[in-house]
Amino acid sequence: MKKILILAFGFLFACDSNEAIKETNKKDENSTMQRQSSLYENVESTFIENGLRSSCENNILVFPDWETYYITIEKLDEAVDNHCDNFEFSTNPNMSDEDYEAYAESIGFDEDEPLREFESDLNFCSLWHKIFDMETNWLAQQGDGVWNENQDPDNHFIDEETERVLLNEGAEVMIGTEKTGYIIYKFYDWGYIEIHNNDIIALQEINLTGNIPSNNSNIKIFDDKKAETSQVPDCKGGVTHRKYFDTGNKTRIKTVDKMKDFRGTPQPWKSSKIKSKTKYYRKKAGVWRRGKTTISAGWIDSRYNRLNYFADWRDCGFEYQINNLKTRKRSKVKNKYKGNSDSHFRIINDQLIGTHKRRNDVIKKIDYFDGEVQ
Repeated sequence: MKKILILAFGFLFACDSNEAIKETNKKDENSTMQRQSSLYENVESTFIENGLRSSCENNILVFPDWETYYITIEKLDEAVDNHCDNFEFSTNPNMSDEDYEAYAESIGFDEDEPLREFESDLNFCSLWHKIFDMETNWLAQQGDGVWNENQDPDNHFIDEETERVLLNEGAEVMIGTEKTGYIIYKFYDWGYIEIHNNDIIALQEINLTGNIPSNNSNIKIFDDKKAETSQVPDCKGGVTHRKYFDTGNKTRIKTVDKMKDFRGTPQPWKSSKIKSKTKYYRKKAGVWRRGKTTISAGWIDSRYNRLNYFADWRDCGFEYQINNLKTRKRSKVKNKYKGNSDSHFRIINDQLIGTHKRRNDVIKKIDYFDGEVQ
């Protein structure tokens, strides 16, 4: 790829002296991207001057469309699950949790290896990696008292590790092709913005000052909170609850129960989701860190409501059963349930209950409706 072509689109080579990158770029004279993933189809990385520091060659990923973006998340979820399952199933099933954890540590088994391989393949520094390192440091500073969830770096508004790894440290991604043009998306806890016409100067201003220029025609703002439709009091959609529990003997679990109610034009790759997640920590040599034990996440004899996308919002829709408990020997277990793209999820008090277990001696049940511990 000729350097002048990249400059025409506002991109810069991270390092002209890197001969390996030069050879990669020469493979496709018609592409503005620096590197194509060898692991996942239609995923590319490049470098833009967005005003944020990065220690990697590339600082943003490029997807041809949102369908590919969400499909990649699903593929990464599957890769992580398979990686962890293969290791667990290769060990002695009669091994105690303590011996299992010690063995995993002795051989350097990394549950997140598929995510690290994804980053390395694209020479990309992701939001996931940043949060992972911050969480490690945060855990090491915790004592045996109450942990403040507002200080936990893991409680980022992008809460899926497999989505965090697709975003740069500024929660940005690029969607489009050379033919259709590119749009830079930057996510916030309240929604997102679109940056059109490769307005890198505007992006730099946003990242350096924190201010979004409202009078710039290249910037489009989408405030999801303002767009939320009012709901009837006894029927909710879109909730997140995080809890921390002391499980004894210098161990703790964190529970995450979330219902994401997708709003917008129905699309086959996007839908409402229900998530239950359990994370395990243990204190070793005076330091809190991620541990490994038998943990579970999911739902037992629970119910949720579903209504059609075009239905009256004052209606809670029809009731459905959900009964799925996922149990593994890991530091974290995530269980997700995905609905149809043309429907919305709703919850009623005391019906949808997240179940979290540490072995069989600690069981916590969380009501999705109000976060009450049952």
